[in-house]
Amino acid sequence: MKSAIFKSLLKRIFSSILVLILVVSLVFALIQFSPGKSSYKYISPKLSPEVVKSIMKDFKAEEGIFLRYVNFMQNFLTGNLGVSFNYRKPVLEIIFEFLPFTIFFGLVVFLIQLILSYLISYEIVRRKGSSLDKVIQKLTMSLYSTPIFLLALLLIYIFAYSLKLFPISGLSTFSFDKLVWYEKVLDILHHLFLPGLTLILALLPIYIRYFTSSIKQVLNSTFILNLKSLGAGNRVVFFKHLLPNSINPVLAVAGIDLGFLLSGSLIVEVIFGLPGMGRLSIQALLTNDYPLIIGCCLISGLLIILAGFISDLIRIANDKRLKLGLMN
Repeated sequence: MKSAIFKSLLKRIFSSILVLILVVSLVFALIQFSPGKSSYKYISPKLSPEVVKSIMKDFKAEEGIFLRYVNFMQNFLTGNLGVSFNYRKPVLEIIFEFLPFTIFFGLVVFLIQLILSYLISYEIVRRKGSSLDKVIQKLTMSLYSTPIFLLALLLIYIFAYSLKLFPISGLSTFSFDKLVWYEKVLDILHHLFLPGLTLILALLPIYIRYFTSSIKQVLNSTFILNLKSLGAGNRVVFFKHLLPNSINPVLAVAGIDLGFLLSGSLIVEVIFGLPGMGRLSIQALLTNDYPLIIGCCLISGLLIILAGFISDLIRIANDKRLKLGLMN
């Protein structure tokens, strides 16, 4: 049994590495065929031909695309992603400055919205047809049809501009360094409330629909009805049987969404001015910082694959039928 699961995991890891290489190769091709070259921004008519030739040589602009791709893959496989044109620092060093915030912020938002959506879905199923059910259904449909950038702007207008309860953007106040440690924590949470609320409200309707359908299916299954007829308590039925079985089908989708959150909530980070991977990616695109663009795409792809892989492991641990499927 263990050997079968181990072989399946090895296949998944191998296919994930191939997908990652294909993604990076595609990004490289798009950059090479895009209009304009990175070396042009450093060339001026005032420069001598020798200096221009030296710049073109440094950027390997005179080499063929195949040679550039071979050099790129050699550097990629050895973990050398080059130096950022704008920051003048190694790409990985810059990414690791922005990545911790995105991972922390993405995980917290994901866990909160997952718990909230499950609890709301459970109440909807319990009170099917009630006024609460109808109100939640209308609210979720309204949120689902609202673009995330519009939702962010509405929250900023209501809570930051009109009521002045929260800051519009940024991660901390100007006097952050003078604050005591617990005041610093509260200040960061105060700044992160609106962007976190934006992401939670954007994801909530999707997961409410997933969980509602899954909970209904499990509650109407034969084994739950048999447990209730045998006198099993509601707490035992919920925590031991309903929760594991209803959350498992949603984990596959949740893993992909978690990957996107960890790779950077692009729109939210840009609107609220947060120092995350999404904002870094936009800056790299706008300034044609090609090494940084490739680095951001690589890390984003890696996080999405890793999140999906972890969600699959949780599903296998949670459902013995998946283990039997892997053995067969």
